[in-house]
Order: sequence, then C-alpha cells, then structure tokens
Amino acid sequence: MVYDTVTDAIIIIGFCSSSSVFAISQVQLSEQFDQYKLAPYIEMLKDKDGKLSLEEVSSAEYNSEFIDVKGKSPNVGFLNSQKWQAYWVRFNIKSDYKKSHEVFLEYLYPHIDKIELYQLNNGNIVNYKLVGDKFKFAERELDFRNFVFKLKLPANSNTHIYLRMETDGLMRIPLMLWEKSSFIKKVNKEQTLYGIYFGIMITMIVYNFFLWVYLRDKNYIYYVLYISFFLLVQFANTRMDAEYIYFNMPALANIFYPILWHLTLFFAVLFAKSFLDTKDKFPKINFVMNIFGLVSLIGIGLTIFLGYEVGLLPLVFITGIFLPPLLLFSGVYTWIKGQTTARYFVIAWLLLVISAIAFNLYNIGVLPDLDIIAHSTYIGSGFEVLFLSLALGHKMKIIEIEKLKAQAEALKYQTDFAYDLEIQVTERTKELELKNKIITEQNDKLEHIAMIDALTDIPNRRRFNEVICNEWFRALRSNSIISVAMVDIDHFKQYNDAFGHDVGDICLQKVAKTLNETMQRHGDFVARYGGEEFAVVLPHTNNEDALTLLEKMRIGVEELCIATAKHLKEEYITISIGTSTIVPGENNDYKQLVKEADKALYKAKNAGRNRVVTFQNSNHE
Repeated sequence: MVYDTVTDAIIIIGFCSSSSVFAISQVQLSEQFDQYKLAPYIEMLKDKDGKLSLEEVSSAEYNSEFIDVKGKSPNVGFLNSQKWQAYWVRFNIKSDYKKSHEVFLEYLYPHIDKIELYQLNNGNIVNYKLVGDKFKFAERELDFRNFVFKLKLPANSNTHIYLRMETDGLMRIPLMLWEKSSFIKKVNKEQTLYGIYFGIMITMIVYNFFLWVYLRDKNYIYYVLYISFFLLVQFANTRMDAEYIYFNMPALANIFYPILWHLTLFFAVLFAKSFLDTKDKFPKINFVMNIFGLVSLIGIGLTIFLGYEVGLLPLVFITGIFLPPLLLFSGVYTWIKGQTTARYFVIAWLLLVISAIAFNLYNIGVLPDLDIIAHSTYIGSGFEVLFLSLALGHKMKIIEIEKLKAQAEALKYQTDFAYDLEIQVTERTKELELKNKIITEQNDKLEHIAMIDALTDIPNRRRFNEVICNEWFRALRSNSIISVAMVDIDHFKQYNDAFGHDVGDICLQKVAKTLNETMQRHGDFVARYGGEEFAVVLPHTNNEDALTLLEKMRIGVEELCIATAKHLKEEYITISIGTSTIVPGENNDYKQLVKEADKALYKAKNAGRNRVVTFQNSNHE
C-alpha cells in the first residue's frame, strides 16, 4: 500500500543520489525472467536502536555495515531478533526489458510486525510501502497471505531496493522476485496443495469425531482436539487466518497464534497420556507429561496477560523443542515394555518430531531457509495424522481381541464343555458366522448359570422375579388365576448354630430337592428366595389346588426326618408356608401378591409353624 507519507519522503531524494554501490552481484532481469530467489543478491544491516533512516543506511558511512548473507536467506531466529530493534536489507535489480515492466516482490514469512519498502530509481524514491501483520489485511496491496509488493521497473534501468523490518517474534527474511504470470501460477499451485492438505486434515477430524460419538472412547476426542488445534496452527502459520478469519483484526490474529500452539501441545499431551495408558502403567512418564501440559497452560496465560512475545518463550524454548522428543521416547519405551499399540504412535511422532525439530531449529536460525524445511510441519503432520489414525484403529482392534479373549477365558472357567466345544469348532471351521453362534450359545448358558442358586441347584431369586413377572402378565392377558407361596424352614437359625453351616447347607439342599420334586406340572416353579426361604409360583392354580400341593411339600419335608437341635420341641425339621391366590387386574400387581403370601407365612409361623396358611382377603378367591 502506498501511503501519503511518500510525499514527505521525496525530500530525501538528495541524499539518495549519493547511495553507495552495492558490493554484491545484482539481479539481472531479461525477457525470459521467471523468478529469482533473492538470497544470493541481498546484504543485511542490523539496526540495534531501530533509529537509522534510509538516508543514513544508504550513505557511504554505512556501506561497510551491510554484510553479505552468503546466498542464504537471513534467518536470525527468536533471540537474535530481540537484540536488534530493526533490520535492513538491500539489493539491486538490473532490468534489460525494453519497456517498463511490473514484477512482484514476495516476502515469504508472514509474521513480521512491520516492513517498509523503499524503491529507488535514478536516486529518487519512486515507491514506498508499509505493511506488516500488525496492520489490517485490507491495507495490503495484494490480498494474499504473504506480503507482496508490486515493483514497476523502468526500461533498461537500475533499481535499488531497501527493506526495513521490525518484529517482536521470529525474524526471517526470505525474499522472492516473480514475473507476474509466474507468481499467479505459483499461487494457484500453492492454493491447490493447501486445499488438499487442509481437506485431508478436516476429513480426518470429522471422521474421528463421529467415531468418538459412536465409541465414546476418550482417545478419539483427545485426538480430534489435538488435530483440530494443530490445523488452526497451520492455518495461522500461513496467515490464512488473517485472510479468512480475523480479517481486519491483526491484534487478535497475533495473540491467538501462540495460544493455538499451546492448546495444540496441551491436547497432544492428553492424547499421548490416554493412548499410552501412562497414568496406570508408567507413572513417571505421566508425571513429566503433566509438567509439559502445565507449561502449555502457563503459556496461554502469559500470552493473554503479557502479550505475544512473552507467550512465545515457553513454546519456542521448552514445549516446542522438548515435548515432541519426550512423546517419541514415551512411545518407544512403552513399546519396549510390551505395548504393541505404541508402534504406530512411535512412527507418527518420529515423523512429526523430525519435522518439528527442523521447524524450530529453522525458526531460531540454525537451519537455512529451504522450502522443505519451512513446510516440514505440513509434511510431518500429514504423515502423523495417517499413522495416528492407524494407531487408534490398531488399539481398538487390540481391545476387541482382548475382550474376546477375556470372554473365551470366562467361558473356559465356567464350563469344560464350553471350552471343548469352542476348541472343536475352531479346529473344524474358520467361518465367522459359526464362531459368533458358539459365542451366543455360551452367553445363553452363562445367563442360565446366573439364574441358578449355586448351593441348592434350583432357580434363584433373580429368576423368580422374572418368572413371577412373566406369569402375572400372562394371567392378566388371559384373565386366569395364579397362586404364589412363600416357604420358610422352621427354626433354621438354631439348627445352623447347633450343627454348623456345612450341615445347614446340606439341610437346605435336601429341602430344596424335596420342594422341587413335588412340582407336578410344567410351569410350576420353585426358587430359593434367600437364606432358608423359598418361593413357589403356581400358574392356573386356584387356592384349593394350591393348598393340596403345598401340603404335600410340607409333609415331604417332614418325612425327610432331619433331626433338629435337642433343645427344640420339634423332633425333625419342618416348614411353614404362606400362600395367596388372585385373578390379576389393573388395580393390583405381582409384588402385592408376594407380600400377601409373605404375610400368610408369618401367620403360619405365629400359629405354631409346620403348617400352610392362606391369605384372607375379600378381593381374592
């Protein structure tokens, strides 16, 4: 953007005419010009106080202060950029075009706070522009994520270019000179590649989000959050966020940049801890990861309260460098310890660690400004997303295998028949449908086992609750009668105290067997209700028939001749029975029927035991 200040700057034309001759080769533009990487043609000057003017830096006094960058794009890093208030670079363009021609100068690093461009022709300032990521995006000469300057070069001319840069963050100075059509082709190519990259990342985010919705496994939501924030970081790295999200709010874009980085690393820690099960299996590694997670949260606070520059410190020099190797080490360590799911995790983080280390060393000025290094995080993260997805899929597969293995072991311990049958089926066929059928059959048997009382080998209370509920509603639908009885062994506590629990268990078994053998019809049901108490369900049975059957039970138990304790007046073990009969209606339920039978049982107890008592109610038969 050309500012009104250009008019004021024209007054320095006089001193520009005394500009020193550049000490390095100049950029030679011919009709075949396509593009130039300007690193071999530029010189750089460090402005410690940031007070040097164009008149001063272009004078003979400062000519020797400019240093040859030796063909490498200046990349002074974070610390060095803090030592100097500003940097100047200069280069010369020799145009052999026969008529005036427009070229594009691209500054490939979009995170510089302030850039001033001075274009001098014949000692005159013919072009001045001021841009930076602290200025509104709409003020740029071209609506593009990087800073692009239009340079109009006269025919057969020598053009001197001076650039002055200031920034609170990393100072990098990668410059490219483009012929207009070549620049357009380059932009289209980049947009396509970025579109593919971001499309893949968004697809993986959406896919794994729905997996989380379906599976509710926290590994997936941590993975989704990590990749989502990493995607936003990559969006911010290219400064597409300023173009498409923040628009004319550059301060917001700058403050969110380190925050997004910290959130990315924070959720990377959560994902790694969850995926590798460090909390339960590797507590020391978990402790170190917690520290890095805390550093990321502190970094967010520093950014919010102290600004962009301070917020970058823990990112650039702690989490950004040391966390990826820690995660890689954790994956290798857990893999060595036998956690096979960690192998994909290791591959994923190895690729990202290499790219992250390269990118950070590049940011602090150790590595040169090469395209593959500048975009290393895109390459590394693309492969990382792929391998982490494979890691999650492999982990879910392992969990499923372990689940099936646990089920098989449970079946083995429950019954030898189940184990033998499964082995035989496995040897004879590999068809999945048959294996699923076997598993279903064994689950049914387990369900049956869960319904049988282990001591008496008759149904338990859980099964009784199911049977009485089913029979009640069956009777309700058919308007038929149903009877229920509660049976209790008389003086069983004293018997248990006198002879011990082992003898008491034998007594319970004999009584249960007698009650069960007394059942005459299919559908009659007896279960152990709890302790020495039993419950009887008699569908389609009126009170008279119920009393007949229950009396046979009472006599059958008495005829077992199980001797009681000596201090009791009864010679043998007896039972007391309470019964209730009803035709179910909409105004009553089976729970009430059981309560009535229980009340009748207590009446039998109070009446002297060893008898059958019917619940009396005008609403009953």
